[in-house]
Amino acid sequence: MQPSPTPEVDGLVCLRGGYGGARLLGRVDTGLLARHSKPFVGYSDITALHRLLHRHAGMAAWHGPMLSSDLLRPGREACAAALVTALRRDWRVGDELPHRDAVPQTLVPGRACGPLLGGNLAIIASLLGTPFALDLRGAVLFFEEVGEEPCKVDRLLTHLQREGVAVGRRHIATLMLRMGIQALAPQPGTSKKAPGHKVYPYLLRKLAIERSNQVWALDTTYIPMARGFIYLTAVVDVASRRVLALKVAITLEACHARQVIAQAFARWGLL
Repeated sequence: MQPSPTPEVDGLVCLRGGYGGARLLGRVDTGLLARHSKPFVGYSDITALHRLLHRHAGMAAWHGPMLSSDLLRPGREACAAALVTALRRDWRVGDELPHRDAVPQTLVPGRACGPLLGGNLAIIASLLGTPFALDLRGAVLFFEEVGEEPCKVDRLLTHLQREGVAVGRRHIATLMLRMGIQALAPQPGTSKKAPGHKVYPYLLRKLAIERSNQVWALDTTYIPMARGFIYLTAVVDVASRRVLALKVAITLEACHARQVIAQAFARWGLL
């Protein structure tokens, strides 16, 4: 990646995201870019380049609209105007970025202080463990995922947590509010044991679960219907959270659990 140092070029706006940005990480001439620092605008897969250019070339990394994806499409004039205004303004710490179509909404009130880092959550997670990973210690994390399946976001956030990135329960609650989802169960009190019910010890308390096919879990949950419930029984790999086998039934009986376990062993075998 060798952008022109021509003085007439005031900034770099990416054409699109998608894929391929990570392949450029080892091919960027950061020395050349450091001598000709310019604003660099993009999002999605471009997240892979933002941290590299900001840290090693001193370039201003802008998480903003791109040409093919946004600016050249009909009806996106507000995006173009907001970007031009932002690039021309002399910014100071604490300034709010203007956008006439943006309506800020506070889901969970609170205060946080730190450098604002983030971008595409999938790219951030994929760079963990590499020399190009974002240093998120003490940072305020933002990510662009909108309309993603909750299970995908949960998987990525769990991966960040396993790598030492703090993502608290309040943040998970924020995401659920933003996506318009809520848990049907358990609700308060549903996990309390019945009087006289035996409490079994948790045998995995000191076990580090670090790989797939190390620990499986079996659980049954109920799904409310117009009349009564149906019951979903599943075997799940704890590390990867992959559903190995499942069954839906109209009765809550032990035979369904045995059948699901047999299906999981028959399909995935024993290692």
